[in-house]
Amino acid sequence: MICVTSLRKRLRRSSRGMGKVLPTSVCLLVLSLVCICLHSVTHSARRLVPQYLHTLSPSTEVPDIPNELPVFWREHSRQDVVKRLRQPTQNFSINDPFDHTGSNLTLAPLRVNITREMSKFRKPAFPEYHQEMQRLRTAWKDDDEAVEDFILYETFPPLSSESRAQLIFTMDVFVRACRQYGWTYFMEGGALLGAYRHHGLIPWDVDIDVVVNGSNWREVRHVLGNTPGFTLWTQRSGVWRFYLSDLPEVGGSSKWPFVEIGFFAEDVTHLWGFTNSLRPLMFDKKHVFPLATAKWEHLYVNVPACTERLVKKEFNVSTCVSHYMVSDLGPGFQVRDPEGRVECTKLHPVYPFVFRYADITTGNIVESRRVGNRILEEFSKPQEPAVCKH
Repeated sequence: MICVTSLRKRLRRSSRGMGKVLPTSVCLLVLSLVCICLHSVTHSARRLVPQYLHTLSPSTEVPDIPNELPVFWREHSRQDVVKRLRQPTQNFSINDPFDHTGSNLTLAPLRVNITREMSKFRKPAFPEYHQEMQRLRTAWKDDDEAVEDFILYETFPPLSSESRAQLIFTMDVFVRACRQYGWTYFMEGGALLGAYRHHGLIPWDVDIDVVVNGSNWREVRHVLGNTPGFTLWTQRSGVWRFYLSDLPEVGGSSKWPFVEIGFFAEDVTHLWGFTNSLRPLMFDKKHVFPLATAKWEHLYVNVPACTERLVKKEFNVSTCVSHYMVSDLGPGFQVRDPEGRVECTKLHPVYPFVFRYADITTGNIVESRRVGNRILEEFSKPQEPAVCKH
């Protein structure tokens, strides 16, 4: 099993071999540790949250918020931040039976036909990427520029067609459940960036991040946990994962690919992360509600009202980042080098990106999804509310 295949490392070793072969058990251990690190701490600032919380006391004195702490805290007053941080965090009794005493006395099961429905998601994706990589595998032997392109594209590999189909299908089922049972959810983190910048999954991303209203947690557990062919991996205080049951084990406690589900809490004016690892999230409700919809693959998904504002606050959308994760976690999965970072323009020829411009006739924003100069689709939508500018 090949664990490290970066051409960059192979060139440094002055070798065009396939890299060092490591035992399967070592690969699984590395993968498990990588997954744990990535999903428990999405951004380095999140590690500082507990340190800041430790400085709080019941007194009225509120310590300053250091610049290194989460970006979403910085536009709120210290009093607002501390008020929400002192609220209870997620602590679900996940072993308790489903509570039928609430407003929904019975919940009709979610009907899913995996064999029939999965087939429509199994289709080739990103032909430009694969065609260019095929050309470069021959050209790079005699062309230094081709070597650079090969290294670049190898650092941003897409999921395999099967893994991509499994992930998008899982998201399709999750969205279907939210609509059927009236759960409030929206895209978060890299999934929100994908909806904004690609109208879909970030081509080289490996999971999907969503947040659901914490008041819905029992119904979420009951419905998704009893959906035929799927497994809901739950934690008392951490994120949940929803995935197809019939997937290979890749180490750790859950399988992959998965939709990662966090929970949020709210009061009259604010919304914040209820799940422990999502505590850095804190928004003015006016920037989130009423929820908007965004094109995401074949779906229209829920996104915050001020998506552009929130995405640009958290990410540099013109920079594309490939993390430590892997291109395919199935048999023979490959662990990448440390993250790659590049201007997204270098990936425009091989992956779809969304470009926006104002329609002077209607006042709307036109969103054009393209690969290189080829237009895949275009949409016209209203501009974001004026409140998003404040």
